[in-house]
Amino acid sequence: MTSAGGILNSQVHPKLIALSGPLAGSTFTLPEKEGTVGRAPYNWLSIPSSTVSRQHFQFELASEGWKIRDLDSHNGTLVNDAPARERLLNNGDQIRAGDSEFVFVTEEEDLPRPSANLADTDLHTLTLYSREAESTLLQPPPEQAPPAEQRMRALLRLSAALQSALDRKTLGGQLTSSVMEMLDAERVFVFWREHGGVTEIASAIREGIHRAAVPGTVLEMIWVSGKSLLGEAGTVRWVTAPLLVSGRPSGALYVEAAKLLEEHLDLVTAVATFSALAVDQLMRLEDLRVDNKLLREAAGLAHEMIGESAVMKRIY
Repeated sequence: MTSAGGILNSQVHPKLIALSGPLAGSTFTLPEKEGTVGRAPYNWLSIPSSTVSRQHFQFELASEGWKIRDLDSHNGTLVNDAPARERLLNNGDQIRAGDSEFVFVTEEEDLPRPSANLADTDLHTLTLYSREAESTLLQPPPEQAPPAEQRMRALLRLSAALQSALDRKTLGGQLTSSVMEMLDAERVFVFWREHGGVTEIASAIREGIHRAAVPGTVLEMIWVSGKSLLGEAGTVRWVTAPLLVSGRPSGALYVEAAKLLEEHLDLVTAVATFSALAVDQLMRLEDLRVDNKLLREAAGLAHEMIGESAVMKRIY
């Protein structure tokens, strides 16, 4: 459809957001017309997992929209938890292949783009469209939105918030409050290993909940295995995931809630995956700030520059 101002609406390429599996926390823009997904490196999207077939499924752009087609995979392809040989995709559809889960995301409305070269067009005849810099996907979803879309939007909002955090208190607060909201949790803790011990970076506890400290054996299992765990102790159900840095558990995200299922294990793992780097960077930054303060105090410097060369003296 073309508007009176000469603006042509055209479909924006959808995105694929990984919620769990080796690619958790990553976002991919679909190719122009088609693309295969599987374990082999020659696919458009390669998933390094033995639970995924060499060529597992394929995206295809048809006249009526984007379709997904299973490529005779060993474990099959699920869309919204239902086996799918071939079907049309809708915004918010949840796709599972082996241990990897994705959400298919499209814009809620077409984005207009010019049909002519602006340099050759009279600007007074153009109808212009604009959108706020913050994507609508970063806003809370409608109440009737499917669970997969609600989780996807919550993950995107959390990811954006973590990138703007400047200290561990702010980051920890954003992380724990987001997880409390996503899982309707009772207690959430973020732990970090440093200086030979374990530090509690942040916690969030629902009003009226009184329990003992997090069992040390649970954290010990995280440090040893480096894997996410789902369990229960009496009437308390918990899930915990490692904060991996360079493949090693440097911290842990621990959650207690009344209703925790295997799908929540995937969600907490995804949150821990893209939170780990943000936590690590802030912890390193805080260490550098402390070292810099101690160095300046020891040197008795009145300025922030270090060095006695002629060049440095000219600077300060």
